Amino acid sequence: LRLALRNLLSNALKYAPGDSAVVLHVMDFDEPPALQLEVADAGPGIPRELQPRLFTRGARGSGGTESTHGLGLYIVRRVMDMHGGSAELLRTGPLGTVMRLTLPQAD
Repeated sequence: LRLALRNLLSNALKYAPGDSAVVLHVMDFDEPPALQLEVADAGPGIPRELQPRLFTRGARGSGGTESTHGLGLYIVRRVMDMHGGSAELLRTGPLGTVMRLTLPQAD
């Protein structure tokens, strides 16, 4: 789970403008019991053409300062799947992006 969160935070920091905030929201729900983590940035948003394949192996955005292999969000999705949770793009646009991890409480 740490790896999934670290990858989301790393992406947010990489694509957000220099001194803008990256915010982590942690929410605990009782019905159904789950923990949600949201990472929000003030970056330029994710291009529309990348969104359908965002969590696939090899999907890469542009605008980062270093070369990437397109594995970060793929790993996020796989880790969450292994924990019975989910990873999703909540919203994106010119004012930033919000990604959500949901981890249901085990029975």
